[in-house]
Amino acid sequence: MNGVRRFFNQATSLPPTPEPLILPPPGPSWPPREEVSEPPLPAPPLLRETPIQPTEHPKTHTPTSSRDLSTNTSSLSSIPTTSAQLPVNGSVSDGRNAFVHSPEPWQSDSDSVRPHFAPPDPVFGKDDLLLSLLASEAIVDSRDCEVLGTDDLDALKAEQQTLLSRLQAISKKLALETKMREATLSLGRLKSPRGTASKLSPEQVASADLKLTVTQREYWRVSARANEVQKTILGHRTAVLSNFLRRMESKHGSSPGRESDDLSTASSATSLSSAKRRFEGAHLYAGHEDAFVPLGPESTAKKLKSLTQSLQAEKKVQADLNRELAHMRLENSQLETTMTMDLQSAEEKISALEAQVERLVDLERQIESLQKEKEAMHLAHKETQREAEASRRHISELEQNLGDLRSKENISPAFQLEKEIWLREREVMTAELARLGESSSIQLTALQKNYEETSRQKSDEISKLQLELEMVKVEIENAKNTLWDVFRTHKVELISPQLTLQNLADSLTAHMAMMDKEVEDLRVAKNRLEMESRSSWEARDKLFQELEDSRIQRERTQSDLRQLEDKLKAQSDLILELSTPPTSKNSIVSLADPQDHSQVMASLRSLWMVLPSPESRALKLNARSPTKSKSNHFHSPSSSVAAISISDLDVRSLKSLYDPRSATSRSQTLDEFSLETFVSRVQALIADDRALIERLIRFAQSHELLKTNAERAQKLAQDSSAALETYQKQVKTLQERNITNDLRAQEIQNLQEALEEAREGRRELEMRAADQAAQIGHLQEANNALSAQALKLAAEPEAVRVRMEAQIAELRKSLKEADDERERMINSEQIQRVTLLDELNLAQTENAKLREQLRKR
Repeated sequence: MNGVRRFFNQATSLPPTPEPLILPPPGPSWPPREEVSEPPLPAPPLLRETPIQPTEHPKTHTPTSSRDLSTNTSSLSSIPTTSAQLPVNGSVSDGRNAFVHSPEPWQSDSDSVRPHFAPPDPVFGKDDLLLSLLASEAIVDSRDCEVLGTDDLDALKAEQQTLLSRLQAISKKLALETKMREATLSLGRLKSPRGTASKLSPEQVASADLKLTVTQREYWRVSARANEVQKTILGHRTAVLSNFLRRMESKHGSSPGRESDDLSTASSATSLSSAKRRFEGAHLYAGHEDAFVPLGPESTAKKLKSLTQSLQAEKKVQADLNRELAHMRLENSQLETTMTMDLQSAEEKISALEAQVERLVDLERQIESLQKEKEAMHLAHKETQREAEASRRHISELEQNLGDLRSKENISPAFQLEKEIWLREREVMTAELARLGESSSIQLTALQKNYEETSRQKSDEISKLQLELEMVKVEIENAKNTLWDVFRTHKVELISPQLTLQNLADSLTAHMAMMDKEVEDLRVAKNRLEMESRSSWEARDKLFQELEDSRIQRERTQSDLRQLEDKLKAQSDLILELSTPPTSKNSIVSLADPQDHSQVMASLRSLWMVLPSPESRALKLNARSPTKSKSNHFHSPSSSVAAISISDLDVRSLKSLYDPRSATSRSQTLDEFSLETFVSRVQALIADDRALIERLIRFAQSHELLKTNAERAQKLAQDSSAALETYQKQVKTLQERNITNDLRAQEIQNLQEALEEAREGRRELEMRAADQAAQIGHLQEANNALSAQALKLAAEPEAVRVRMEAQIAELRKSLKEADDERERMINSEQIQRVTLLDELNLAQTENAKLREQLRKR
């Protein structure tokens, strides 16, 4: 606890406390509450099962480094802290007030809740004990949290970014489906032009509800997974901060022992100073102040330096490539999601437009049949007028004949008989005319009913087409908005400022071409890096070969040096046993006992025979360097020895110089034993010992340098192999992605071929339907001709003529009204059909352009 308190006392300033979160009151989010005293709150995101409680941010601040603080702050600000609520009843049938759209978790809104700092609380600024207690409680509560590895943390962060992008796309789709369902319900409540309510099929409402429900479930699933990932990352951060606090507490808890450490360091300093007084030679210990770093061959150092620089450059390039590859993977996944959704919406639009085309074809057929019926009615009307004129003429002739008959009534009985016959014929014709009038009235009533039914059906079809046209317009506008959002998200530049489908498609094509170019550049860079890594591997192999050769040579040199050390050790032991520090020749001669003197001289003589003479050493040195032997020919042997050191001889010369077999032969040929020659040989041996020790030191230094270079080269080789494996994995991933894209392109091509086949079948069906309509028209014309011929057979008497004229007048009046109504309907239908055909042509052209662009991809 004292360590925690001391840790927090060292902080310069406390972080400000976050502002209190304004949470919505419990209960349904609709209808709105009457209280308006508080400021309006942003609406929660769409359709989440349980609201997420806001995370209480700790009011303490750990004095971490600026890098850790910036990392934690950026990571905390990237996590969305949102809450969501469901509708009360949970139904999706009412689309007017079921959902309220709110700012998304990834959107930067000034009103959204996010981690921030407020002025420090005076309670925590004054009471350190309470602050330390809260910190200790937080440490105890975070015992169950787990510290993740670097790979796991990176994977979770990448998954979090992917889930956020998917959540954004699904939320947009959810808003689109909600708008579509609301548009369907609102269009279902519209009134038709004739005052009858247009009936919306329940299948359309059920389909809209089903799409909305599926989108809601997908949103719930993705948001639940995003919350799990966020919880795991927050647990990792809590565990890291807890471990850091514990270490700081333990570190500050062990601070009272520093005085003893200072004392121990002072005593060690005195001991080191005394040791330095005892030994003032060259130091090989790496921690000593007089130690020097052994220098290696310049070529090896240059190679290692160049390899290190190239490896650092390759690591930088590899890190850049990894970052670009991760960014491209994220963009590719987002583009795949958006393109899949756009393709699905485009397919739905294509199917809807095809259904509309079929309905328009049916409407055209119905209009053609109505036009044919209208022409038939015109022909029947003309025939009726002609028959009326003929009956008028016939009636006038009959009246004339009747007047003549009346004038001649009493002339002869033959006329009486003819009159009776004419009266009977008149009755028969009257009956026949009545029968024909009833049949014509029945036919006219049937035609009127058929016309009314057809008009009603046409009005229903027109209202449905208007509804579908509105839905298509809404879908096209939503598709434009979605594509524009995708462009803004991925920073795609627009070719033209106008937001049309053609401009958006051209901009997307240009962006994809640019992405392909970047991928090609990355592939070229990868190939270049592979070549550089291959060259670095070859250089590493060469360096390993040189290191192996140097190691073999070092082992041989070490073995030779061991042999020489053994020989020198034996000789030095013998010299220490037998030699005494002679001051002069008289000191040996002045021994009391002549026998002792002879023994000492015998032992010195035997030692003198073993030691090499300066003359033989000079001969060896002159044999090794003939140029120097020529220059030193007129000098003394001692000067030649001093000119060339024995440490410059090779191992073979040293062996021959200290070989005991050659020493006996040399001793027989050289001068006789004397004290001066013995002293000179001992001094030469001491000088050789010093030179050989220096040579051993140089060998040891070169050995350490070679060992260090070998370790560096091995580390470089391991790093290069790891980089090569990473490159191979990246190449494999790119190949798999290319194969997946090829398969998708093949599937799109197959779908387009199936669509073309369906269109061909539709055209064949249209041609067959047109042939059948022509046949039906011919049959109707034949039926009208037969009915006209039947009407011609009737004769009209005077009594029937008046009734027929009244009926004809009524029929003319009703026919005129029907013609006027039909003309109005035809004009309105033509205007609506022209507008619908124009909009359909625009939609078909945009659809064809989208198909061409998809086919080009």
